[in-house]
Amino acid sequence: MNQVDDILDLSHDLLHKMKHILVALEEMEAVTGGGVEPLKDRIAVPAQEGLEHCSKVLEKYTRRACKSNDGLTEIYVAEFLQEITDSLKNHYGESVQFFIHCTPDLSEWVCEKRLYRVVFNLVKNAADAAIGNKADGSVSIFAHHRSSSLKIDIRDNGVGLDEYVVRQFAERAGEVKIDIGNEQGDGLPTVFALAHQMGGRLALKHTGREGSAFRLSIPSLIPQKNENRIMGI
Repeated sequence: MNQVDDILDLSHDLLHKMKHILVALEEMEAVTGGGVEPLKDRIAVPAQEGLEHCSKVLEKYTRRACKSNDGLTEIYVAEFLQEITDSLKNHYGESVQFFIHCTPDLSEWVCEKRLYRVVFNLVKNAADAAIGNKADGSVSIFAHHRSSSLKIDIRDNGVGLDEYVVRQFAERAGEVKIDIGNEQGDGLPTVFALAHQMGGRLALKHTGREGSAFRLSIPSLIPQKNENRIMGI
């Protein structure tokens, strides 16, 4: 698994670097009035090939990692999220309101058991933070496809977190030992580690008096139309 994780991380980084190269070329062409065609031809083609190659590597090794453990399952994300929030409503009652923002037809091939554990505990931690708010606690979940990934944003209206500590969790995600038997009581260090283990990335988008927001990104295994064609190149 460590080799697969390394390949996923490297391919993910390369994919974004290739996209930046292609966008930079378009911006350069706009500024110079099209006077960089020879340079563009020399860079854009291998950059585009590299982008497509990285996407294929991500898909190949994500599938391999999943198949070697829990297997892949196609899920409808809205139903998946609804199952999680319904379970948590039984625990929090009226103290926390859950809101899901996701198109009904959004689907993805995932290691369902792993993804469930990550998202369940993210939402649960968000609900725990929101329940301490003087106003009614709320947790909002947004899901969509973007940049060859499934993005799941989880926001709460709690009192915020220590940003420095959360950043440390992210940096040390690969070092955390995961408790196999504690699937519905994971703290943030374990959730960061789980996201890393499944080839995804968890990031703190913001935190403060108005609450916190996390973004979970996992490589999409569903081809996106024109996903690899950047700005007409």
